[in-house]
Amino acid sequence: MHWIATALVRGSVIIYDSCFDGKLAPSIELQIAQLYKPVISKDCLLVSVASIQQTQHGSNACGLWAIAAAYHTALGDDIGELTINDEKMRSHLIRCFTSQKLRRFPKTKDTGSERPKTILSSRNQHMLPMSLLGRYDIV
Repeated sequence: MHWIATALVRGSVIIYDSCFDGKLAPSIELQIAQLYKPVISKDCLLVSVASIQQTQHGSNACGLWAIAAAYHTALGDDIGELTINDEKMRSHLIRCFTSQKLRRFPKTKDTGSERPKTILSSRNQHMLPMSLLGRYDIV
């Protein structure tokens, strides 16, 4: 199982995927169409995958990254502007759940180098036809 986060921003969907390999899987396309069909009145939906320079380390951290991306996006932060301390993510989230209070994820110390940016380039954009839903039985 792999976790991603999505956000509807100004009529387009942004996908935050800590392991994006350049192509949207058909199962992801279907889930995006199912999720956003009720709020989109267009025939096609622009889907952009945020190219985040800081990616997960380890094969089971995608859920942590998805939660961090969703939380910081909801706060209005640009996830690409953040340098999250991935070594502290799991313990931070456990503390948040235990205290029932979500807090900003811990950042790494600023090294003075240029911070990573979330880049939405044309090569990371996909037009998703909403007619895709007609090809599947939705239960």
